[in-house]
Amino acid sequence: MMKKWKPILAAFLCLLFVQGPLLSETAAVQVQAAAVKSGLKKEGGKYFYYVNGKKVKNVWKNIQVTSNGKKVTRRCYFGKDGAAYAGKKVGGVTQPAVKKISGAYYAFDSYGRMMKGTYVINGVYRTFSSSTGQMTGLAKENGKYYYYTGTKKAVNVFKTVKIKSSGKVYSYKYYFGKDGAAYQGKKDMFGTAVPAVKKIGSYYYGFNTSARMITGTYVINDKFYAFASNGRLDRTKTNKLRAASKEKANAATLRKLLGKPQKTQYYSSCYGDGKDLLLTYPHFYVSLFKDKKGKEIVLGVMSK
Repeated sequence: MMKKWKPILAAFLCLLFVQGPLLSETAAVQVQAAAVKSGLKKEGGKYFYYVNGKKVKNVWKNIQVTSNGKKVTRRCYFGKDGAAYAGKKVGGVTQPAVKKISGAYYAFDSYGRMMKGTYVINGVYRTFSSSTGQMTGLAKENGKYYYYTGTKKAVNVFKTVKIKSSGKVYSYKYYFGKDGAAYQGKKDMFGTAVPAVKKIGSYYYGFNTSARMITGTYVINDKFYAFASNGRLDRTKTNKLRAASKEKANAATLRKLLGKPQKTQYYSSCYGDGKDLLLTYPHFYVSLFKDKKGKEIVLGVMSK
């Protein structure tokens, strides 16, 4: 039996000897080094800037690009995740991103480029310096309003701000106090807007919950305040309104001072034999009682 296997075993060993060098030979593998990322790259719809394969972060970069055959320099800021601050396009129109960097606000277009000039952003006119790109204008921070000129906040001063709404441009005045925050009203526990009344110099002024100076007649904490067209409290008119609005006062005097209401509503009365009336004005309500003879008396006034 062993004699029969010897020729087979010899043939197998011979085959291994022939194949051996082929199996033991190490093939040379050529590995191409991965390209190191460098410069501006667009990834996932965002822009990043690489130096030696690493993203730069929290830094400004001046980037040269070719536009219409000319080399131009674009200024970009790359945030904490490495992505450039950038606005977006809505319906083909650029909506700039406004970001605060080292104490000043800047605007960036949808390509991440710093913008210069005057723009309407979220309804507010803002101007960005033609040299530094820093903003001059209104900014809202943590529910309060500030006015910036570069890195400086306006303090102890009135400022007029242009606002665009429904295709029209309006001008509103703000007053920025000693800490830079604009004087501002607030909402009470019932959600009613209560203007702030502040003394500035020798005069009193009112400011609504958007920090805009108010004009006209208001009821604040159950008292009338009449502000003239320049924003100053009209003491004479205010005192007349307060006297005419005392409980049970003849309503004829108050009606004359206030003029025609926007709306009049009638209700059944618990006060006596007659009707209760609710008069609606732009910023407040007046409650009256009208007896069977037609005489009206004041029950109270309320802010809207």
